[in-house]
Amino acid sequence: MAETRVAIITGGASGIGLATATALGARKAGWEIHILDYNPAAVKAVDGVVGGVFHQVDVTDYKALGIVFRDIFRLHMRIDFVYANAGVGERADAFYDRSEASNRDEPPPLPKGTQTIIDVCLTAATTTAYLAQHYFRLSPESTRGERVLTFTASCGALYPSFSSPVYTATKHGVLGLMRCLDRVMWRRDAVRVNAVLPGTVKTNLLTAELWQQFPEEYFTPVAQIAKAVLVFLDNKDPARPDLDVIKGQAIECSGQNMHYRDPYPFCDPGMERVMAATDTGK
Repeated sequence: MAETRVAIITGGASGIGLATATALGARKAGWEIHILDYNPAAVKAVDGVVGGVFHQVDVTDYKALGIVFRDIFRLHMRIDFVYANAGVGERADAFYDRSEASNRDEPPPLPKGTQTIIDVCLTAATTTAYLAQHYFRLSPESTRGERVLTFTASCGALYPSFSSPVYTATKHGVLGLMRCLDRVMWRRDAVRVNAVLPGTVKTNLLTAELWQQFPEEYFTPVAQIAKAVLVFLDNKDPARPDLDVIKGQAIECSGQNMHYRDPYPFCDPGMERVMAATDTGK
């Protein structure tokens, strides 16, 4: 009988996270899927996920997040797949707001929600990765090479999303984090690290009013994002037989299409040598 494998998905009770959990639970191979979400009412959505277990947690609370990881590990004595997916959208036009323009007496207050975007989309992605690394290392030696860490970045990790400058900045950060951790975590712990870059996916990230800004014909089905995530998990993509090991990859999803996006080329040989020097080989 095959061993039960263990997955952790943050922001897993809706949208992309829930679609991924549902697709994973539908597989014949046994998975225990731990779905982390801030909204306690979202537990109802998890009822339809085979092998799904709900945990209410604020991913920006490192101590609370760490306790959830610890308890999951104690229960199974292994973690195989961590999907750092939790995110929030940018609903306030902080840099376009002129309500404080005439105030010379005091600096303006921090725009509402700005810090939350950074905390959820970038800081929590970083701490989730850190906890994943720790518990991957404690997992059985037989799982080396099969452990997978995946991030949700965004098409906004590649292009300016003009109405969401702070969100865009965090997703640039997530993509950069993945590309740095790829080499480190593979070399030290044989963990495959990748990121999915969704295009316009209609989730609860934005309000219905804000979604109306986008051309309807260019929306990407949420199932397409889940498909890309499972490509990373399976380490196999029929469209890319040249990839023996799928690691350090960024898949951009646009409509029904999946595009592998390489890092920016170096501007000159000197810069290539400078950046190579940042790899200490540890």
